[in-house]
Amino acid sequence: RDSSEKLSSLQVELIEQNSVNEQMQVSHQNLESQLQDAHRACADSASRYEEAQLALQQLRQELAAIAKRNANRCDELRSEADTHMASLQQAHSGRDVLHAELREYQALCREWEERHHSSSRDSSEKFGSL
Repeated sequence: RDSSEKLSSLQVELIEQNSVNEQMQVSHQNLESQLQDAHRACADSASRYEEAQLALQQLRQELAAIAKRNANRCDELRSEADTHMASLQQAHSGRDVLHAELREYQALCREWEERHHSSSRDSSEKFGSL
C-alpha cells in the first residue's frame, strides 16, 4: 500500500514535472522566436542605417556641388558688377568732360554775343551821328 501511494505520488509529480517541462519548452520556443525577430529587426535597422548613411553622403555631395556652383555664380556676378561699375565711372567721367566743354562753349557764346552786341551798338552810334 505504501508503494502504491508512493507510485501514485511519483506519477502525480511526474505529470506536474511534464507540465512544467512543456511550459518551459513553450517559453523557450517563444524566446527563440523573439530572439530571431530581434535579430531580423537588428539586421533591418542596420540595413536602414546604411541606406541612411548613403543618402546622407549623397546629400552632402549634392550640397557641396550646389555650394560650388553658387560660389562660381557669385564670382561671375562680382565680375559683372565690377565691369558695370567701371562703365558707370567712365560715363560719369565723360559726362563731367562734356559739362566742362559745354561751360566753355557757353562762355565763348556769351563772349561772342557781348562783342557782337557791343560792335553793333558802336556801328549804330557811328551811323546815327552822321
